[in-house]
Amino acid sequence: VDEGAMQCGYCVPGMVLNTVALLRRKPRPTETEIVEALNGNLCRCCGYPRILAAVRRAIQISQGESSA
Repeated sequence: VDEGAMQCGYCVPGMVLNTVALLRRKPRPTETEIVEALNGNLCRCCGYPRILAAVRRAIQISQGESSA
């Protein structure tokens, strides 16, 4: 929500589930690994940059890093 990644909600369940699965497998994924994990999830609003930003922020928060 803070990154503006949630718009119409069409893609949210798949994005959240795939992100959780990714972070359980690899707590510090690379950008390529994030994109590969979310590949196949269709966002009708074309919010991919915001979704990627939200995943990066979730990684920072889970690692106890500042989100600034």
